[in-house]
Amino acid sequence: MSVKSVFSRLLSLIPLVPGIVQSVEMIHGAAKSGAEKKELAMASLGLASGVASVALPEEREAIDATNLASNLIDNVVSFLNATKQMPKRIEIP
Repeated sequence: MSVKSVFSRLLSLIPLVPGIVQSVEMIHGAAKSGAEKKELAMASLGLASGVASVALPEEREAIDATNLASNLIDNVVSFLNATKQMPKRIEIP
């Protein structure tokens, strides 16, 4: 797997991030910490810690897809909070 294909995969995931972040927030709300919700979002993207280095061990310094996804999630959360578009937790009876 080349660096280019990993970046292509990461770019294809970008449109999914806002929906995943909002879904995690709607499901867990204040019941989980921000760090726990971020891990859930990362897992939903298939980018849990270490996946990038396993996929391309020889390119470890050249690409850090996990860090890129983490920063993307942080920025989406900041945007949703700033624009007051972060959903509230849905109570399921």
